[in-house]
Amino acid sequence: MLVCIVTPSEEFAVSAGVRIRYDRLAVAARFIGHDIEIVPIADFQTRGDFRHDVYIFAKTYTAASCLLAWRMRQCGKPAGVDVFDDYFTQTADARMLRYRRWFAAMAETVDFFLCSTERLGEAIRPLLGGKPLAVIADPAGGVDVQQLEFVVARKLSELTTANTLRVLWFGIGDNPYFPVGIRDLVAFGAELTRLAGGNRDVSLRILTNKRALNTSGLAMLRHLSVPYTIEEWTAEREQQELVAAHVCFLPVSVQPFAQVKSLNRAVTALTAGCQVLAAGFPLYNKLHEYIYSSADELLADLNQGEPRLRPQSLAGFIGRIGELANAYRGAEKMFGLIADLAKSVGASDAGLPGPALVEDIWPPAAKFPVDVAVVHGAQPDFKIHKLLQRFNGVSVKSPSCREDWNFGIRFDVQPGGNYRVMIETDLVELVDPALRGNLVPFGKIKDLEFHELKPGEGVPVLGRAGCYLLQWSSPIKMVAVAPIIMDDMMTILRALFPSMHFIFNDRLAAIAPGNGSRA
Repeated sequence: MLVCIVTPSEEFAVSAGVRIRYDRLAVAARFIGHDIEIVPIADFQTRGDFRHDVYIFAKTYTAASCLLAWRMRQCGKPAGVDVFDDYFTQTADARMLRYRRWFAAMAETVDFFLCSTERLGEAIRPLLGGKPLAVIADPAGGVDVQQLEFVVARKLSELTTANTLRVLWFGIGDNPYFPVGIRDLVAFGAELTRLAGGNRDVSLRILTNKRALNTSGLAMLRHLSVPYTIEEWTAEREQQELVAAHVCFLPVSVQPFAQVKSLNRAVTALTAGCQVLAAGFPLYNKLHEYIYSSADELLADLNQGEPRLRPQSLAGFIGRIGELANAYRGAEKMFGLIADLAKSVGASDAGLPGPALVEDIWPPAAKFPVDVAVVHGAQPDFKIHKLLQRFNGVSVKSPSCREDWNFGIRFDVQPGGNYRVMIETDLVELVDPALRGNLVPFGKIKDLEFHELKPGEGVPVLGRAGCYLLQWSSPIKMVAVAPIIMDDMMTILRALFPSMHFIFNDRLAAIAPGNGSRA
């Protein structure tokens, strides 16, 4: 079985998260007769690109993933989502709306979900609509026990003869929404002060992404009371610094986003022979026998020459890592779930397309059915419009969209404060037969022939409030107007096309509210 991990970009495909999770799972998968390939989402341009057996989307928060997953399912290819971060359950945060809408759309379309922690699984399970969820921990890399024993002994020997305690903090230093990363490092800086108060000189190394080292990030770091040096993170540099460090400082805030992260940073530090000081939220409590929550405890054990990670404790540590972060168990769990799903991918309990279009009965030259449409909002992505054309879908111009592309369905704002609904003539046969009588020929727009929807029996009321608001000159009009316009438009679209699946293309919001069409 060949599984494809669909990533947002080539850059993400070589990031630390992918390297830790999928590269290690891929090695284990080969031992049980399977393969994992990582492919950027931009590489899927035609049906012929669906050459894998199963697809798993990772951090692809755009309408493109919703469209591709829909078409993959029609080719009899199971699709799933690997949930890396919790952008989906903090409902009081309006900034997360686009992610919540994207997640809701994918939950309607895909067959299964994966995540890396039980806590994250508990958080997202109510949003899955009953779809299967497998918790697969980020796997640890291969551990050479003899080498690790040598490294741990060397570092302890250094601590008995040298007065300098080399401390490392590494990771993504910022987040566009949540106060984590460098903010955590500074917020728990008192622990570093305590380390420095233990008759040892503390030398702090910071490895992080360049974006985090802006004026704000650098200003925050000035509040640290210990001397530090900063370098841009690379995988090679991380490995070099882990070899040199005595302690890894991994503070965790109580922000819900941080509480569901995986154990991988602590596992990485411990398997490099570092002591781990993890102040704050007990994210790493499954490794509590080998890590510290306070500097005082760490200093006391270092002064006794018996830290929690020492040669005598390595046997128990290796066993614990095998329980928590075993790549082979993770691969077996993932492929077991996929194998079960592959047997029943035709089940259409949620109104999803079944296997009726698989290769043996669907000629390669056959087109996809016209059963999916992308609604373009105030800030649409033109690449998704072009992708939709290649996959035989319909582009819908919302009243918020100011682009002048070749749309198959148009909602244009009239001066009187109403919508004019236009449907390309070739699409009229897809309209609910009960409403076709309300369509009258209109003429050409650009190079396409259109029919216009006229009010009449069975036609939803064409709301006026949203269109009036669109005529405001206020710069915040889109914030006020969007929900009203979307409700109006989706009511009309679902009445006209009850068998159409609607996806929203807007960099302000990833999917239309209330999407729930049934094929």
